[in-house]
Amino acid sequence: MWQHLSPPWRACLEEAWAAYCAGSIPVGAVVTDAGGEILTRGRNRSFERDGAAFPVQVSPLAHAEAAALAALDYARVDPHLCVLLTSQEPCPLCLGALYMSGVRELRYAGRDPYAGSVDLLGTTPYLRRKPIRVVPPSWPLLEAVVSAVTAEFGIRYGFAASTAWESVWLPAWREAMPESVALAEDLYRSGWLDAQRAAGVPAQIVFDGVAARAGEGHRGADRGGRGG
Repeated sequence: MWQHLSPPWRACLEEAWAAYCAGSIPVGAVVTDAGGEILTRGRNRSFERDGAAFPVQVSPLAHAEAAALAALDYARVDPHLCVLLTSQEPCPLCLGALYMSGVRELRYAGRDPYAGSVDLLGTTPYLRRKPIRVVPPSWPLLEAVVSAVTAEFGIRYGFAASTAWESVWLPAWREAMPESVALAEDLYRSGWLDAQRAAGVPAQIVFDGVAARAGEGHRGADRGGRGG
């Protein structure tokens, strides 16, 4: 799978895996210019305690998209010409950050059936004022893989943190993307992802390994998710 990804998508997945390895929700994001050159990168740091440069680490606000957007040099870059790419559909916090940043295009690799908030666009006078181009997931295999890694993290760590993970989050994900949750449960039972983390395996090997576990059902699917 990795060889079919553009550099911005690879960077998103590298950041997502870095977040997982640091004990935070595996979401990664980048901002690119119109030509696809990576300008900034960010990862979720909600539970990260050591070595984090983002000023709100160990905080519910330490999200990947917010970090990537905050790092953009607005004095030198026209945000209207930039693109935000993220491994998972933005939550309300990150959608708001995107909207207020002036960045006019959003691409995400996987839906978030629980916290995903792209549908908020256009629901208020303010959220109707700026035109935002949204490119939803277009490669089923990529979506299955990133969603399985996120769901495995939720199963491994989330239930201990909050009952909402088990009572609300997991049912929403299971209903919308049962195959990804089944894959996540298999990854959790086998301990495969945690073993990769412990061994320091790079993102490319990890995500290709998860893709292989996803099976042949996605192999012939549209690879439009390569863009970026």
